[in-house]
Amino acid sequence: MKHIAFFINEFPVPSETFVLTEIDALLKQGHPVTLFCFTYLQNEVVLPKGLKVVSVAEVSTKEVAVYCTQRSMRLAKTWQLALELDAISAQSLLYHGAKLACLLKKHQCQHIHCHFMHSGLAYSMIAACWANIPVSSIGHGHDVYINQQNLETKLRRCSFNVAVCGDMEAHFAGLGGQKTNLLHCGVNIERFEFAHKPVSDEKKLLFVGRLVEKKGLTYALSALANLPHEIRPVLDIVGEGPLKKALMKQVEQLRLNDYVRFLGYQTPEWISRIGLHYHGFLAPFCIADNGDCDTGPVVLKEAMAMGLPVITTNIMGCPEIATADTGFLVEQKNVTQLVKAITAFCQLPATSYLSMRQHARQQVEQCFNAQLQGAKLSQWIEQARV
Repeated sequence: MKHIAFFINEFPVPSETFVLTEIDALLKQGHPVTLFCFTYLQNEVVLPKGLKVVSVAEVSTKEVAVYCTQRSMRLAKTWQLALELDAISAQSLLYHGAKLACLLKKHQCQHIHCHFMHSGLAYSMIAACWANIPVSSIGHGHDVYINQQNLETKLRRCSFNVAVCGDMEAHFAGLGGQKTNLLHCGVNIERFEFAHKPVSDEKKLLFVGRLVEKKGLTYALSALANLPHEIRPVLDIVGEGPLKKALMKQVEQLRLNDYVRFLGYQTPEWISRIGLHYHGFLAPFCIADNGDCDTGPVVLKEAMAMGLPVITTNIMGCPEIATADTGFLVEQKNVTQLVKAITAFCQLPATSYLSMRQHARQQVEQCFNAQLQGAKLSQWIEQARV
């Protein structure tokens, strides 16, 4: 099977668990996988067994010169592609792309797959052109809707592109992308223990994510403040971000200190272990003022894998994940609907609630199993040609 190269500008980023989940699934399909990056971060992220990580910085200028001389017949095509990807200077693309291509040759990689469609994809495309191998990409959110420089060229020039939700697939089609495959990011089911009912009797909701505008937490806090004390659940917020101080101030102003706890960043292992203590998962996603948004959020799938019913919004892939059997969908930024949804959730009869937990787990097993998603991606990569 093809030796697959992954490329990401910075790796590993703890919040980007979907990358490691996908790599693990491809390794289990039998692919050798090597991940290349410009910056190799030092943190406690556990890497899949068999994954090699290589920094592009280890390639010298002399090695680049030798490689380019040996590949002089590829220069015209590579130069033309660099000119089309004009958001980055052609000189930078050719040089750093050649550094990556040197490593592709050294490790005998046969396909390069790039998460996120911003600058990293541009360098990957140049490297693939130097090496004369196929390249594929997968979009996520900010890289598609905000930092979308040369997106039409990238969609046209890649061997294939992956959209993680139906809305993104339609967006790509509107930009002329004819080589788009829909593939929801999968979840490693084995990482998440399922419990038919919560370990704790206290009614608690969990939020996990960066504290930024598109997560919609300010609307969730307003909704909690509008709930009667006798049914108001506790909300634990896991994550860090630029809006933390503003959200903490909002909690004080709304007198929610006894109901909202900020737990900071926690590891994926901690979350999968502690999730069994919660009754449900609150994810009031919204489209930020600058257009940024989550697309098919993996965190919803991970919550459902633990059997947590979800309360979320009906935007950007969320309706493809959550259903009436697995939780509640409301309009984005709609506090009134959030109040009604949280109230209805807290007042669910025991049998309905337990059934919702069961359906949440089944939905992930049947539709978002990383091994099934990995098999599809493996097939596409095997079939890809320059």
